[in-house]
Amino acid sequence: MSYELYKFMHLVSVILFFAVVARIFSTKKSSVFDVVLLHSSGFLILVGGMGLLARLNLIQDGSWPKWVTIKLAVWAFVYVVFGILAKRLKSKALPWYLGLSVLGLIAVYSAVFKPY
Repeated sequence: MSYELYKFMHLVSVILFFAVVARIFSTKKSSVFDVVLLHSSGFLILVGGMGLLARLNLIQDGSWPKWVTIKLAVWAFVYVVFGILAKRLKSKALPWYLGLSVLGLIAVYSAVFKPY
């Protein structure tokens, strides 16, 4: 697949992920469709991101730049923490959603500006 297709997949999946997270936080009970969309978008975020790394030849000698590690750590944390928060803390959803969004912005910052 082309670089543009991986980038499109990655960006659309991130937008879909946060839209589904907002929907799940805003409703009393999430549907099966919401859960499927959440996990599908999480998987496509990973596939698109890894495809971009491959297309840019950033994976060399079995390692990648530190900004990629930061991005993976942030997204793994967001994905795991959201699963816990969605079931237990719906009454305080807005502060948690904003916190998850800030973590998403940190991931975007590390990808765009590559500070390390």
